[in-house]
Amino acid sequence: MRMLSGDYMRELLRPARAQALELLDSIKLMIMNVFNKDVYGTYEGIIEVFDAANYRVDVRVPDLSDLILTGVRVVQPLYNSDGYVSVPIKVGTRVIIAFRSFKLRNPVILGQLMDENTNSGRITNTDSIILDNGSAKIELTAGGSIILTGTSITANGEDLTVDDDT
Repeated sequence: MRMLSGDYMRELLRPARAQALELLDSIKLMIMNVFNKDVYGTYEGIIEVFDAANYRVDVRVPDLSDLILTGVRVVQPLYNSDGYVSVPIKVGTRVIIAFRSFKLRNPVILGQLMDENTNSGRITNTDSIILDNGSAKIELTAGGSIILTGTSITANGEDLTVDDDT
């Protein structure tokens, strides 16, 4: 029996090694595409669940094989520790989603889409709108009331504050 040298064996196995490395690279790429997908652009989604306590939503994304994203944060205009504007969120609302750092694990809702054919997404008489900066508040209630809360309330220069002492 003839002994084969190490160099000869390496040359003999080189094509198999190259094929194996190529296969491993393609498997890594498939895993990356499924589990750690880079996501470019914005997508349309549909709110499936609204967690009012944490102000987060679960969203279905039809363009990503009906993927359900859970616990997604919602951008709110003017939201900070001094005050906020709160927009009503409803299940079934169509929204625009983007991904921070283009990572699928970092979704954020940028806003909602108006449906040309229905009132979906519009503020209705069952919603309340609240503007609150921490020291004053304006609330438009579902019942049609306008509630102003603050230390001093004026309209066209006239003081509207009710003095309880008189």
